Amino acid sequence: MPSAVPSARLHARLVVREWGLGAIAETVELVVSELVTNGVKATQELDHLPAIRLELSSDEDQVLVAVRDGNPEPVHSTDIGDDGLPDLESESGRGLFLVASLSTDWGMYWPDDAPGKVVWCLVTAPQADDVGTEPHRRQAYRPLPKRVPSDYPIRRSAHAMGDVEVLERVRQGLKRLR
Repeated sequence: MPSAVPSARLHARLVVREWGLGAIAETVELVVSELVTNGVKATQELDHLPAIRLELSSDEDQVLVAVRDGNPEPVHSTDIGDDGLPDLESESGRGLFLVASLSTDWGMYWPDDAPGKVVWCLVTAPQADDVGTEPHRRQAYRPLPKRVPSDYPIRRSAHAMGDVEVLERVRQGLKRLR
């Protein structure tokens, strides 16, 4: 259904905050959005429309996101280059790149009990230095950047987005934020 992705995002954000992991709620919301979108697209290719299932699990420091769809075909992106980076000119193909960049680990498996596959990722909350008196105290919340609407058009192109080295530095920076 068209409301599947926004409903999954809202559910994930509310559950993760209820678990006391607000520092990673937006990151979990983003990976849920990408994985559920991929699941919806995968089931649209089938003759029947099986349910998409979102499962969230957590301990004190991390959230496991698992999305199950009824299509047994593995997830792939034809728009990922040999260097592992998405094609900047393509309109799709950046979802799994984002999931890989924002999560501690991710993967896919085929359950024995039903047709289809499960795509999962693990999002870990940032930890404070072990030097403090509380070894597992979380760092201050740093939200993901927001898009700010502009009243005027951008007149120059973003040359940095075509530079693979810049994109790799951004990717490595995102990984260090975890």
